[in-house]
Amino acid sequence: MSFFATLLVSSALNTAHTITPVTFCYENRELLPHYAKPALQSDVVPAVKPGAAIEILQLLDKDTPSVTFTYVRMPWKRCLKEIKQGKVDAVIGRFTPERQKFSVFPIADEQPDPKRAFSVASGCLVYNNSHNIKWDGTTITLPKLLTMALPRGYSSIERYKNMGFDVYTVDSLQKAQELLLNDKVDASIAHCGRKDFPKHITLNPLPINSSYGYLVFSKQFYAAEKEKIDILWKNLSKIDKQSFYDKYL
Repeated sequence: MSFFATLLVSSALNTAHTITPVTFCYENRELLPHYAKPALQSDVVPAVKPGAAIEILQLLDKDTPSVTFTYVRMPWKRCLKEIKQGKVDAVIGRFTPERQKFSVFPIADEQPDPKRAFSVASGCLVYNNSHNIKWDGTTITLPKLLTMALPRGYSSIERYKNMGFDVYTVDSLQKAQELLLNDKVDASIAHCGRKDFPKHITLNPLPINSSYGYLVFSKQFYAAEKEKIDILWKNLSKIDKQSFYDKYL
């Protein structure tokens, strides 16, 4: 083998073994079971119970030696803005056509691939008992125009408006639920496995919103690191992610 051929092979091998940093952006508010309350320094991942999503990413990091994750916390809308601009590399989010314009999802048969999804989330309607809200899993009946608190940037906001709610947006799901508990709004959304609401709050056990969450990457990062991202998605599909969520629920 010639000197130049040896040099090219060596360069390719070095590139293949380069450890690529992946900057993951997630909400700077507590969003259990996904993310725990931020530490005093918001970019420091809590050493104990950081949230199911972070524990899964830490295992994915360990299973994929060619990458290393770093974590930053920002308001959700800013995370989306930063990934659009290529300033962060990855987020976890639901698929929407709008998000597909600036980020890359795992795709199979021209659709988001549920086999490589990060999570399956089921949200249930929670509301004050004084309101006769009926939800049978398909159709909702409201006694009057009711206010609903939801986090800003949620892709389902328009859907709830179309159901007849007057949607009030806040910084986090925790804040939305606090407004409900304090009788400032009539309804909100909670994880269907949550069981600690007080007696004046009803959680309808029929999911009102079930969706897949995906580990998605900026188009800039995907163009540069396609092979490593494909490995990440493949390794992610092998992890029993529900077991991590079960610990928090």
